Amino acid sequence: MRTHLGRVFFFTGDPAEAGAEALCFYERGALVVDGEGRVAAAGPADALSGMIGATEVTDHGDAYICPGFVDCHIHFPQAVSAASFGGKLLDWLSRHIYRNEEAFADRAFAQSQAEGLFSAMLASGTTSAALYGSVHEAAVDELFSVALSRNQRVCAGKMLMDRNLPEGVTRDTPESATAATERLIGRWHGKGRLCYAVSPRFAVAASDKLLQACGEILARHPNVLCQTHVSENPDEAALVARLFPGSGSYLSVYQSFELLGPRTVLGHAIHFTEEDFALAAQTGAVLVSCPDANFLLGSGVFDWAAARKAGVRLGLGSDVGAGSSLCMLAIAREALKASMMGKGGLDVLSAWYLITLGNARALGWGERIGSFAPSREADFVVLSPEKPPLLPLRMAQALSVPERLAALLLLGNEATVHKTFILGRQVQGPA
Repeated sequence: MRTHLGRVFFFTGDPAEAGAEALCFYERGALVVDGEGRVAAAGPADALSGMIGATEVTDHGDAYICPGFVDCHIHFPQAVSAASFGGKLLDWLSRHIYRNEEAFADRAFAQSQAEGLFSAMLASGTTSAALYGSVHEAAVDELFSVALSRNQRVCAGKMLMDRNLPEGVTRDTPESATAATERLIGRWHGKGRLCYAVSPRFAVAASDKLLQACGEILARHPNVLCQTHVSENPDEAALVARLFPGSGSYLSVYQSFELLGPRTVLGHAIHFTEEDFALAAQTGAVLVSCPDANFLLGSGVFDWAAARKAGVRLGLGSDVGAGSSLCMLAIAREALKASMMGKGGLDVLSAWYLITLGNARALGWGERIGSFAPSREADFVVLSPEKPPLLPLRMAQALSVPERLAALLLLGNEATVHKTFILGRQVQGPA
């Protein structure tokens, strides 16, 4: 066993619902990890002194130790297109994304991109994530293979799409989509720390028959997830209304194909009505806000207050490559800005909760990762209070724990992530 000493903190619930007691913070804390990479104990170092004495000890000094970050929305084949600025969603996809994704037909290229993306995630403190793969089956194999080799908890799936695409872009038929998805589920779902997500791109690019096929796959596999996009952009939503006349709303399109439920993870949900929020809450679907991407594409601002009022399950995602950062500290910061631009609904402690235990719960992993409760998988990060340069100046004036955590979140970036650990083993940072 090994003990890590520092300022240890984690959440047992959402502070917006459970109050300040949902935060566990230990100024001189200890995280004890057993030989299998699971949490043996976490708490005040003095109270755990008897256990600590029987372990190897790593003292991280004044650094902060918290569960690894969880990202609910990354596009594996879009990292190569990150920072492709200009154009709203549909134009941006046509100009920058669809054709660039064709490079992932090359398996060797896909493998190198997967290695690069997972390294960048770990450098940003992201230890677990849900990812959209490319339309190419072999590329999704490479994504899963790299995640397995790094022992990361990952959910992913092949992108499914069969219409409204530029000429020359690889597309499915309902039959080919079903066959490839079934093969990938058989090869990867439940292997190591991996799970599968049926991934229709969005209703614009999916025919009735393809969405029906996705619903049938979900029914056959009760433990896989479904991930897709909804109501990101007004033009997109208007096109969906024309493609599915009489559907009622963009969200109800997915309901009509039995794609809404507790296993459904929906990106964006910006242009939602009160009825949409109510339907999401009723079905137990998760709404994942991607504020950085929303701002960069001019898509709009997620209504945190309305989502909270409706009782919707919530998550946060970087949405790289529309998003410009993999660092969940930056994404949480953008979410707080979105909340301030609207009617509230999100505070700093709840943002910390979201990028750790909240996102873990959104993906069905709340009993495995996201906190330091006993037996949880010991994925964690060590955060430096010295980087970036402005952070120590602010920390010197931060008198309370909430103030310090606010400074760490609002000023922190990739440089703040000093070390990253997967199942108790260091995988990033200085030795």
